[in-house]
Amino acid sequence: MASIVRLQFNGGAVDRTLWPRLVAELRAAWLAAGVPARDVVVLVPHAGLLGVARGAFAQSEGWQPRVETLRTLAESLAPPQGTVADGPMLDRSIDRLAAASLLQREPLGRLWAKQDRRAFDAAVRDIVETAHALLETAHASVPHDRDAWWQAARAALPAIQGPGGTERLLARWALEWAAGATHEPAAALWILRPAAWVIIQAGGADPLAERLLAHGAAQGVAAWRVETDPDPKSPFDAVAVGPAPVLRHAHGLEEEAMAAALAVVRAVEAGQVPVALVAEDRLVVRRIRALLERTGVALADETGWTLSTTRSAARLMAVLRAAAQDAGRDAMLDALKAEQSDDDLLDTLEAAWRRERTPDADALAWWRAARGRLTDLGGGRGARRLGDWLRALERATPRLMSSLRADPAGRAVLAALRIEPVACGAVGHAFNASTPLDLAGFTEWVTATLEETSYLPAAPASPQVVITPLSHVPLRPFGAVVFPGCDETHLGRGASALGLLSEPTRRELGLPDAQARRERERLAFAQLLRLPWITLLRRTHDEAEALAPSPLIGLAVQARRRCHQPVPSDEAVQFPTTRIEPRPVRRPAPSMAEALPSRLSASSVEALRECPYRFFARVGLGLAQAIELETEPGKRDQGRWLHAVLHAFHAERRDAPSAGPAAEHRRLREIAQRALAEQQLDADAMLPFDAAFDRLAASYLDWLHAREAEGWRYACGEQARAIAPPELDGLQLDGRLDRIDRHRHGGAMVIDYKTGRTEALARRVKEPLEDTQLAFYAALLTDEPHEPPPRAIYLALDERKPPRAIEHPDPARSAAQLIEGLAADLDALRNGAGAPALGEGDVCEHCEMRGLCRRDHWADAT
Repeated sequence: MASIVRLQFNGGAVDRTLWPRLVAELRAAWLAAGVPARDVVVLVPHAGLLGVARGAFAQSEGWQPRVETLRTLAESLAPPQGTVADGPMLDRSIDRLAAASLLQREPLGRLWAKQDRRAFDAAVRDIVETAHALLETAHASVPHDRDAWWQAARAALPAIQGPGGTERLLARWALEWAAGATHEPAAALWILRPAAWVIIQAGGADPLAERLLAHGAAQGVAAWRVETDPDPKSPFDAVAVGPAPVLRHAHGLEEEAMAAALAVVRAVEAGQVPVALVAEDRLVVRRIRALLERTGVALADETGWTLSTTRSAARLMAVLRAAAQDAGRDAMLDALKAEQSDDDLLDTLEAAWRRERTPDADALAWWRAARGRLTDLGGGRGARRLGDWLRALERATPRLMSSLRADPAGRAVLAALRIEPVACGAVGHAFNASTPLDLAGFTEWVTATLEETSYLPAAPASPQVVITPLSHVPLRPFGAVVFPGCDETHLGRGASALGLLSEPTRRELGLPDAQARRERERLAFAQLLRLPWITLLRRTHDEAEALAPSPLIGLAVQARRRCHQPVPSDEAVQFPTTRIEPRPVRRPAPSMAEALPSRLSASSVEALRECPYRFFARVGLGLAQAIELETEPGKRDQGRWLHAVLHAFHAERRDAPSAGPAAEHRRLREIAQRALAEQQLDADAMLPFDAAFDRLAASYLDWLHAREAEGWRYACGEQARAIAPPELDGLQLDGRLDRIDRHRHGGAMVIDYKTGRTEALARRVKEPLEDTQLAFYAALLTDEPHEPPPRAIYLALDERKPPRAIEHPDPARSAAQLIEGLAADLDALRNGAGAPALGEGDVCEHCEMRGLCRRDHWADAT
């Protein structure tokens, strides 16, 4: 049996001389003990030290020891298990499926999942967290002691009876599930026999490393423990003699982020690289990273960000959303774009739908094939096991899979989901043994997996800034440290443990409790204070909530006072300032003399009359608001449908004699069903409109027959018209008229179908000169001789009320005045007059160009 030799390195600054001194002392100890360095295993506490430690040993003479963390050593000693594993796999995404499957095998579990799915899912998460915590502690025990540990754990759990019985029952269930586990990632460590074990301790002791060291020493293996932590009872006294850190406070998150970014940039400019940016408050660090990326510093992020926020993950989720049976056109278009389809038919299809037109036959055929492929993925076979879902996803989206494999974040997505050609071994068994999932369940599993997986982007070879958690700071010779988030909520509070075990039970079982977590955090913070050029930042408010400084800062300051060292003052952040002359935002009035079109529609003319700037944006810049292709049909779809139905009805009725009201009603109904299919509208979703159609059809036919008794007859519908009035100097007005009727004694009437509010239409025609649409349509008929002049009406169609004709009092006069005013406006624009933004009235309140004209920021706005 060998003894464990202790080496003390828990004093002094962590600078570039620390590791050469530590390496030299270790080599001297190995030489004195006759231990060959090439057969020594050196365990460092975290992955951030691998490069530092290996580099320090490489710069010294002689054979190099093996420098690893516990995880990297275990992964290098044995390949992944190739046999079926029982119990938890220590993989949260897989183990949640396994736990849910096991729970639902019991009648009460099935009932729970059916009655309260959210509570059931929360229980599954707690079971997995508890089982993992138990296994991690059990695996830190020597293998021959584990049976006794599991028996002691069973005895330590409280009785099931009484309040909280459900949680205690689930805790026992988690314990028994964990006790049956055969998967142990670190199993190979216990049979390894190096010439010597060396454990470098920093930021608290690791139970597995300590027991490996003791186990090796008991078997005669030479053992060294390098202790770098200060005394846990007074951790800040040992580091109080160093330079005082800089304490700064900001008011809010944005100010804190700017102060931290400024501190990092100044440290880089001073050559104090690499700079450690400590990421305990991930929200503020994300903002700091965004600010730093603008400066072009070489930055390495060891914490990464949630994989679900990457573009690759978003593309995969778009495909899964489109696989649902009720997915709308927007979801399908998003999925096809996510697959990076370069087919021109996709652009053609979307452009037609956004303009409310019917795509051509080739585009529709391509669309049906793509939709069938994705909907088959979602509902072709119903429920499937996880492995089958992953293989089906890969087969259904080959182009997406290929593009994901060509992208670093995409490869991380595929790795997180275990999408491989053939799933094998314990992981494959877990996939195939899981409870069958429907598409919603599979989508939830993918979402949860991507949300709990971090993506680490590739780091530059020589980073100037390293974003790292506090636990990875100890013993790394950073040139400077910037630590935002040093407030009471992010530092020193100690995170609550997850799972079903109380704090007393965790302590009895040897699991890390809140006190142990706080102690490790204190030691890591004390280690950080050994570094030079430290800036500690916090914010005083989180929105409306006031925040106090971290208690760890108070303890460090008290230690400096006890040691009679200078105490840093907590001052407000100061930013460099520059004088900026105010530049008020004025109403825009751009010139568009060179951007006038050769033709105008009714909506363009209306935009010019309502607000010239709106006309400039729509016509001069060619901007348009994209129509949302809703999953559920709305009023817009109803209007298009009714237009198509009435146009087809009157076209057929004009060519065939009337067969009576009942026959006409049946014909309207048949045409309505046909139009649903032609416009590819969901019959189920259109059911509310379709159910009221019979009432609308009956009242419309009554109105039509009464109108025909007055002498009016349908002439044509959906007719494109264009005129070029001489007053407009060659500019053409064009539009499409819903319907033109003619009277038996002469004269024409323009009819515009409307499904909107009748009151709004009535208000429009009360001021004839303000009603652009009917005046414009009447102008399109001025090239034909009419006696009397043409008339124009809005025909309001409402399934609850009879059709109502709202007539313009004098469309011919309004048409003439419209052209006269339009000619004057266009002449002014051609001569360089501006197109001002008016910023008035209801039009401005709902204008889609409001953000472009910056109406809400005008200095002269009232």
